Amino acid sequence: MKNNPKWRSTTLLCLVLLLAGSLSACKSIPSQPANTPVQAKVIRVIDGDTIEVGIQGSLYKVRYIGIDTPEVVHPPEPAEYFSKEASEKNRELVDGRTVRLEKDVSETDEHGRLLRYV
Repeated sequence: MKNNPKWRSTTLLCLVLLLAGSLSACKSIPSQPANTPVQAKVIRVIDGDTIEVGIQGSLYKVRYIGIDTPEVVHPPEPAEYFSKEASEKNRELVDGRTVRLEKDVSETDEHGRLLRYV
C-alpha cells in the first residue's frame, strides 16, 4: 500500500493542507514600537479585561495592561463574583468602538494575546 502512488499523493496532499492551515492560523503580530499608538476596531468583548480587535484586516485578542478583573470562565470553577458586571462595563465602554492600543515592554502573554494599554 505504501508503494501505491495514489496513497503517496493523498498523503502529500493531506500534509500540505495541514501545513497551510497551520500557517494561516499563525498570523503575524503587527509591529508596534513602544509608545506608538495603533488604531483598532473592537469586534467583541471577551470579558472584563480582554477584547478582540481588528487591525489591518486581521483579528487579535488583546489583554489589557494594568487591569485585572474577575474571571467569567475559569473551569472547573464557577464564574467569579462581579465577573459578569466587569464584562458588561467593558462592553459598555469599548464594544464596536475604535480604540488606541499602546504597547509596553511585553508583546504577548502566555496565551498569545497582545498585551496593550487601551
